[in-house]
Amino acid sequence: MAHPIEIILVGAAALQDLLFAVVVGTWLCDAALQSASGSSRDAARLRLRGSVKHSMPGLWLPRARGLALAALGLTHVVLLWLQAATMTAMPLVQSYRAVLAVLDASHFGRAWMLAFAGIVVAAATARGRSMFLRALFVIGLALYAAGKAGAGHAADAGTLSLREVVQWAHIGATASWAGIAIAGAFVLARFSIATRDELARHLSFCERLSRIATFALTVVVATGLYNALNTAAHASVPLLGTAYGWLLTTKISLVTLAALLGAANRSAQLPMLRTARREQAAGRTNAEAPSYGPVARRFDTVMRVEAGLLAMILVLAAALAYTSPTGS
Repeated sequence: MAHPIEIILVGAAALQDLLFAVVVGTWLCDAALQSASGSSRDAARLRLRGSVKHSMPGLWLPRARGLALAALGLTHVVLLWLQAATMTAMPLVQSYRAVLAVLDASHFGRAWMLAFAGIVVAAATARGRSMFLRALFVIGLALYAAGKAGAGHAADAGTLSLREVVQWAHIGATASWAGIAIAGAFVLARFSIATRDELARHLSFCERLSRIATFALTVVVATGLYNALNTAAHASVPLLGTAYGWLLTTKISLVTLAALLGAANRSAQLPMLRTARREQAAGRTNAEAPSYGPVARRFDTVMRVEAGLLAMILVLAAALAYTSPTGS
């Protein structure tokens, strides 16, 4: 049976993964919304008229991103404390004495500091609108992902090894896919499609979400396949004979299911949304033409289910990071 501190450690790591996904997802959704609003003819007119909330259903995204970054930083500090207790076998209430030693003399400590630096950079530039500040924000996210990759199993192959670089890309792509589904589900729930221009913004936003998610999924599958084959090649026992193997199998199954749901939205619901929008824009309404509202609700429902599955995948990923592939 796992030690209680180890269970708490996995829980803190899972919370970190979820918070990081929220940070990435709210940023991507914010960018997608701005593009969608910019492509609408009356977006500026709505803002000038004072209908900002009406024209921008993601107005809450910057605040959510800031809160998620603050919580991510706090959780990162707690994770260091828990890791110090695990590495030194000291009681949790006394392990704070070993924190400086862990930071100074362990590979985990160096990876932790890199990730923390990324959080600080991202938090300082989270609300930036200039290209320079946005670039710094992305660099902060990249530093955090690099620190996470350096603290996991990939670090066994050496610093800046191919395996660690692939894991860095896997962490970033997973956070992007999960984050845009989670944040996107909340944004879509606040969308209004009462007018023709609002309908156009909704469709444009859905199309952008789908494109980003498809790209992220492609990277997740490619890097995940590399990681799985690499782990299997170096395992001393059959993976399905270990807890790591069962966790990995469950994760792959959920990823497959989430990918199928995303594919269903992209290949079935999105074309129906385009058709419905085209018919309504032309003023044609008949029994054979799909109505935009019901199709949009189906799209939103599928995305909510996908978001739930991806949240579960993030929890499993945290458990995998603290489970030995050899079963020892």
